[in-house]
Amino acid sequence: MSPSTRAFMVLVLIADFFAIIYFGGHFVITGAVLPHNAHAEENMIAKAEDPGSSADHGIKVAEVAPFDIHTFEADAAKGAKISGKCKACHSFNSGGKNSIGPNLWGIFNSPIMNNSTFSYSAAFQGKKGELVWDKDALNDYLKNPKKYIKGTKMAFPGIRKDADRAHLIAWLETLSE
Repeated sequence: MSPSTRAFMVLVLIADFFAIIYFGGHFVITGAVLPHNAHAEENMIAKAEDPGSSADHGIKVAEVAPFDIHTFEADAAKGAKISGKCKACHSFNSGGKNSIGPNLWGIFNSPIMNNSTFSYSAAFQGKKGELVWDKDALNDYLKNPKKYIKGTKMAFPGIRKDADRAHLIAWLETLSE
C-alpha cells in the first residue's frame, strides 16, 4: 500500500469517527438521527408546549418578548455606522444636497416630505399630511420600505435587525439643530 493511499484511508477513518460523534451526539441530545428532521422538530415543539408531558426531559422554553423600540437602549454611535448603508442615496448633513433620495437632516419627528427641495414619488405624495417620522413610523418604514409605503421608488430592501433599526433611528434623532 502506497503512503498516499494510507494517508487517504487515515483521513477517511478520522472523518468517519467525527461523523459518528456528531450524529451520535445529536441523536442523544435531540432524539433525531439527522439535524434537520422536521418530524423531530415538531415533536420537540409539541413537548415543549405541553409542560405536563412526561417526555419533556425538563426542557424549558423561554418566551421572547416582542421588540419595543421605545424601551430598547439604542446607541446613536452604532446608528452612525449603520447609516453607511444609506449614504449611497442620502446625505445627512445640515443643508446637504439631495441625491437619489432626499437629505435626511432633521427628519426625526418631521412630517413626511419635509424636504421642499426634493421631488418625492407619487407614493409619498399620497401620504402627505398623514405621517410624521417618529420612532414607530421610522421603525416600520426602515424594516420594509416597499411594504410600509406601497409604490415607493426606494430600492433599499430594509434593515431586518430590530436593534440595527433602533440604533439608526437614535442617530437620526441627533440630526437636528
